[in-house]
Amino acid sequence: MISLQRLLSSLPYLFAMIVMAFLAWALSQAIIYPYDGLPDVHSSGVINEIDPNVHAASKFLVGDRIIAIDDVFWEDAQPPFGDKRAGTETTIEVMRDGGTRFISLTLVNPPIEEVLLRLAPLLVGLVFWFIAVGVQAFKPSNEVGNVTFAFFMTGAVLLIAGAATVFASPWTSAVSGMALWLMGPVAVHFHTRFPQPTSMHYQKRVLSVLYIIAIFGSLPYVVFKIPALRASVWYPQYIIINRIFLAMNFLIAVGLLYYSYHNATTSGARGKIRIVVLGGMVSLVPLVTLV
Repeated sequence: MISLQRLLSSLPYLFAMIVMAFLAWALSQAIIYPYDGLPDVHSSGVINEIDPNVHAASKFLVGDRIIAIDDVFWEDAQPPFGDKRAGTETTIEVMRDGGTRFISLTLVNPPIEEVLLRLAPLLVGLVFWFIAVGVQAFKPSNEVGNVTFAFFMTGAVLLIAGAATVFASPWTSAVSGMALWLMGPVAVHFHTRFPQPTSMHYQKRVLSVLYIIAIFGSLPYVVFKIPALRASVWYPQYIIINRIFLAMNFLIAVGLLYYSYHNATTSGARGKIRIVVLGGMVSLVPLVTLV
C-alpha cells in the first residue's frame, strides 16, 4: 500500500505532467490557429493595425470596430474564430463612420512571424516548467524547494494560459486569471526564502492575508463563465483591482530583494540577487504583454 507521504511527494510531478500536456496542446493551437491579417485589435474590437501582406484584410480600415464575427458578439467571441481553420470564410460585422458593414474574409495560415509571436511566451513558460521540475527533483528538504517549485510552475501556467487566450478556448482565460491572482503572493513567498531566508515582523501573517486575497479574488473565474464575467458592469473595476494587487505584490518582492541585498550574510547571496533581478527583467517582457 502506498504511504500518504509518498503519495503527497508525487503530486508535484503529477501537476507538472498536467501542465506539460497543457503546454503541448497550446503549442499545437498556436501553430494551426488561422490568421485574419489583423495583428493588433484592441479588446474593445477597434482595429489598430492591418497586415498589408494579407489581401483579404485590405477590406478593413484602421479604426474600424469589430461588432460581431459570424453573428457572435465580439465580447463573446473567444477565440475570435473558434475552431475554424485556414481556408474557412467568415463574416465580420464592423462599425465604420457611424454605420455597420459586413465584410467576408477568408482565413489563412499564420505567417512565420505570427507563429513566433504566439510561441514566444509559451517557450518562456517551458523554461519555467523545466526549472520547476529540476528544483523538485533536486530540492532541499525544507520550504525553499517547495516555494521555488510553486513560483516557477505558477509562472509557467500564467504564461501558457495567457498566451493561449488569444487562440484557444475560453477556459484558458479563467486559468490565466486565477494564475494572475496567485502569482503575486507566490512571488512574495518565494523572495522570503530566496536568495536567503528573511524573518521580519508579521511576515507569516502578511503572507496569509495575501494568499487569502488571491483566493477570493480568483473566485469569479470559478463562479462565472468568461462571457458573463466580461459582460458584468463591475468587470473593469475587477481587472483594475487585480492589476493593483499584482503590482503591490511585485513591489513587496522588490523590497524583499533590496532588504536581502543590504543584509546579505554571504557574498554569494548578493550574486544570486543580481541573477534573480536580471532573470526577472527578461521574464517580465512576455508577462507584461499578456497583462
